[in-house]
Amino acid sequence: MEHFRRSLILALASYLLLASGWAQAQGVMELEAGTSQVSLSTHLQYFHDSDGDADLATVVRRARQQRFLPLPSDNAAFGFQTGAFWFHADLVNRRADEQRWLLVQEYALSDRLDVYLRYADGHVVHQAGGDHLAFAERSIRYRHPNFWLELPVGEPVDLFVRVRSQSSMQVPLTLFTPTAFTEKSRDAQLGIGLYYGILLALFIYNLVLWLTLRDASYFWYLFHVTAFGLV
Repeated sequence: MEHFRRSLILALASYLLLASGWAQAQGVMELEAGTSQVSLSTHLQYFHDSDGDADLATVVRRARQQRFLPLPSDNAAFGFQTGAFWFHADLVNRRADEQRWLLVQEYALSDRLDVYLRYADGHVVHQAGGDHLAFAERSIRYRHPNFWLELPVGEPVDLFVRVRSQSSMQVPLTLFTPTAFTEKSRDAQLGIGLYYGILLALFIYNLVLWLTLRDASYFWYLFHVTAFGLV
């Protein structure tokens, strides 16, 4: 009897912990004063549309019925999957000085992304991105898909993101203020500049050696370095 009581208490405690985690995942993400960069993973919920034919109205209805699931271990990586994945988050912007935010999917290989903002009055704003669309169509000319979001102060906004791709389904979504994104892209460009600078130095060094020594191995090494640069 005592063993049964302990098992019952453990089961109840486990259920309460799971329910608490579900409630946290379902909560509203508030962009507080001082916030400049935030990962959405802890507040995202997802729905796997295995046929890939669900429209926004169907997905909104499903979200209202709480039929979305929290991300497993707050990780938006699902490997290779068929169909489409829908992601949802409730956003409330508390920063009166920042009503324009940049949503960045920090994975460059997704074929197609559709971003929908559904405002309190019911109107919807749609944007599209991904590597199957022209690079010039991106909100900012940046290597990762990105989208400008208008988030009025204190107004709840539903964010829905649909992703379909033949590559791995990885959807790490991050919100940035314009200043925070500028700083991030600056640091990233510095790292890329160092990388290409090293490759260029190696190319010139081996070019000089080949021209001087006429050793064929240096000539082929030039192609090796060039291939790294192109990749």
